[in-house]
Amino acid sequence: MISMAAPRGGSGTYTQAQIQTIYKTAYTSFRAAVAEGELAVNDEKTGDHQPYVVIHTGNWGCGAFGGNLSLMALLQCLAARTAGVDKLVYHTFNKIGSDGFQKGLKELTQLEQSGFSVDQILEACANNSKFIWGTSDGN
Repeated sequence: MISMAAPRGGSGTYTQAQIQTIYKTAYTSFRAAVAEGELAVNDEKTGDHQPYVVIHTGNWGCGAFGGNLSLMALLQCLAARTAGVDKLVYHTFNKIGSDGFQKGLKELTQLEQSGFSVDQILEACANNSKFIWGTSDGN
């Protein structure tokens, strides 16, 4: 089990620093889960087997802190891919969350298919005026 501190709410368009912090937090947490899985496999001395790491997450920081659904999905999917997570299970809870997830995943796929590096994807996110902070839902 891992836990990540949700990014504190902001206002207006996300800054480059906010986007980098969110990505690094997700990446570090996801990579820790992968590393822990690797240690467990090595401790069991089961040969050359690699762990199969599954992470369950969702609209992290999008309730009380007013995070952008699409951006949080994009950054978590990117972090999971770069951290070596085998499967990311993304719980959206409702149609609004599902729509946000789909938009974020579509944006990430387009950037990756264009050959963007991780740093270029993060910069593109900071330059995307669609990624703005929302308001708290009171959770």
